[in-house]
Amino acid sequence: MSLFHSAYRFLLGYVRLTVSGEYSERLLNILSANRISFWEIHKKHDTYEICLLRRDFSRLRHLRRHTGVRVHIASRHGLPKIVRRYRLRFGIPVGAMVFFVILYYLSARLWVIDIRAPQRYDTSRAQCILQDLSVHIGMKMDELDTDTLRQQFIMLDPSVSWASFNRQGSVLQLNVSLQSEQKREEPAPCNLIASEDGVIVRNDVRSGVLLVQTGQTVSAGQVLVSGVRNEQGRNEFLHSAGEVYAMVMEHQMVNLPVKETVHYTVGEPKKRYAFKFFGVTIPLFLGHLKGSYESHTDAHTVQMFGGSIPLTVYTQHNTPLCEELLERNQESALADGRKMITDRLKEATDIQFLQESVTRQGDSFCYSCRVRYTKNIASVEKLKIIGEK
Repeated sequence: MSLFHSAYRFLLGYVRLTVSGEYSERLLNILSANRISFWEIHKKHDTYEICLLRRDFSRLRHLRRHTGVRVHIASRHGLPKIVRRYRLRFGIPVGAMVFFVILYYLSARLWVIDIRAPQRYDTSRAQCILQDLSVHIGMKMDELDTDTLRQQFIMLDPSVSWASFNRQGSVLQLNVSLQSEQKREEPAPCNLIASEDGVIVRNDVRSGVLLVQTGQTVSAGQVLVSGVRNEQGRNEFLHSAGEVYAMVMEHQMVNLPVKETVHYTVGEPKKRYAFKFFGVTIPLFLGHLKGSYESHTDAHTVQMFGGSIPLTVYTQHNTPLCEELLERNQESALADGRKMITDRLKEATDIQFLQESVTRQGDSFCYSCRVRYTKNIASVEKLKIIGEK
């Protein structure tokens, strides 16, 4: 029996009958003569078991007259029996209808953006560009014009040489190719000049002609390393490179409030979780945290079967903050002033504070000093080469 016949009989429904009597074969011959199909014939003594379509069973009453046989229904099978059994249970058809409506709605929306690009490409940049182009999770797939998106995406990202957008069900696939790395150009000839006044301490010149010595005083704009080298009356132009360190002196001043509220973290962070499924964010916690917290959130998109699914898990880290009112005096203002200036001079070394003073002006302290420190004062100055006619 083929699969088609099995499905056909299941949809129409069928019954299993027992036919008993002295002339049971006669009823089977009558069924065949009237082109009524029956199957699965089994004989037990003088009794036959057959299967008959539900619609043909009503004709059997007329055909069995004057045959002297008895017909009994042993069992019923097929879809009509199932429908009859659950005809008063409205939840099943209603649930099935709701399921197919939701399935149709979800299948017409965008739920996954699959970005396929070289490893050196920053996918977060692509996500920001797609947001600017109004491409987001949950939008209708019919609103996506892939040709227009491709042109706009390439215009907004200069590093992309080629891009394509493909719609696959509820997935938007973005394929990206990057511009080939350009050959490095020869460095242009240049000098290294002093960015400010100072006394030379040391140097680390890799190319160019060094024009200063350790202990020499230089002024802003003075050439430290020349990009022109003269050999046998012929000028050779170089790209000067390196660092020239000098001791620099300058005046610094900061204002510090007498009373200031400061916050600092204490204890272990408290984690709270949430997940976004088909564009709907569902928190896995109740209520709100009391007090002040420093928070940051990590997002993780769930991967399955080699691809992303529309499920993102968010982890929120909340570290408690403690608030304290700080009241400064002259000593603490001096220490805080030094710290602020040290933070300001990040690239400086050998910092020395000279001629320090702390004065109170109303609700604040004014810290001023002269600072001596070592820094790289070399800055690039391109050479202007005039060609000979």
